[in-house]
Amino acid sequence: MRQFESRGVTLVELLIAVSIFAFIIASAYLLLRGFNKTYSRGMSQAAIRQKKRLLLRVIAKDISSMYRSCQGSANTLDFYSLIVRGDTNHLSEVHYRFSGGKLYRAFELDSDEDLSTAGQEEVLVSGLESCGFSYLLKDSWSGSWNQNGLPDAVRIQLKWKNDGETKVTFDVMTD
Repeated sequence: MRQFESRGVTLVELLIAVSIFAFIIASAYLLLRGFNKTYSRGMSQAAIRQKKRLLLRVIAKDISSMYRSCQGSANTLDFYSLIVRGDTNHLSEVHYRFSGGKLYRAFELDSDEDLSTAGQEEVLVSGLESCGFSYLLKDSWSGSWNQNGLPDAVRIQLKWKNDGETKVTFDVMTD
């Protein structure tokens, strides 16, 4: 009988081993890349949700302390707000305006008793498709507010261009 001598690895065996190794490495790379994309997308969505929460917190703080007078339409909201600084209250003018996909806010700490004048505006949020204000009085919602006094609540409906709609209702402080 003839004995086979072990002379090393043949070329065919080497090609098969390299092919299997390349397949394993390519699969691991694609899996890692998929996890990375999912993680990045999740972090981006978390940042957007955090931005929305901060925006709603600013609006809620303003509207929940609405005081004495309010004027509003479907795209604007002007009112006085009581801001507490230290142990004193400040009557401040607050103005919200939606235009060109952006929600603007103007704020004057010391009111000049004239709601028609706005301070320097800041952009609260951009990338909106629409923004609407509506006002509640005795179980009836209206798209404008020109009456004396305050509405019972203010609803803000924000629709983002790429991320759906948020509808929030804020109660208003009563005299």
